[in-house]
Amino acid sequence: MIKRLLRYSLVRFLLVGCINTLIGMSVIYLLLNLAGFSYWISTLLGNCIGAACSYLLNKKFTFRSNANMAVSVWKFLVVTVISYFLSYWSSLQITQLAFLRAGVNNAVLVHNFSVLFGSALYTLLNYFGHRFFTFHSPAEQRT
Repeated sequence: MIKRLLRYSLVRFLLVGCINTLIGMSVIYLLLNLAGFSYWISTLLGNCIGAACSYLLNKKFTFRSNANMAVSVWKFLVVTVISYFLSYWSSLQITQLAFLRAGVNNAVLVHNFSVLFGSALYTLLNYFGHRFFTFHSPAEQRT
């Protein structure tokens, strides 16, 4: 059954994503809550570390891509940066608005919830961007 599930790129992407999430979110929350870094520095550094791991695992395992590394790295960075800013900016705006309407004025809670919401958006944007742009090859048949 596991072998059958691993035939699908989305399942492999989610598995790799679990690894990246564990690494990236650990770094984000450590920097944000223990080291006292800002929201933007914490999410940027955590996602950079997770992205490095993500590139290697997604290229070989998830999408089984033979794309030229010089080309695919640039595409990966473009998708990752766009996904990062769209996800974390919009999640921060939505979370701030939701907490404001709920009458909660706690920046720590806003930032922590925003990180969770942003990471979900980031995952979705990354999958589709990498699936159809970074590692896309018309000659390869993928599921």
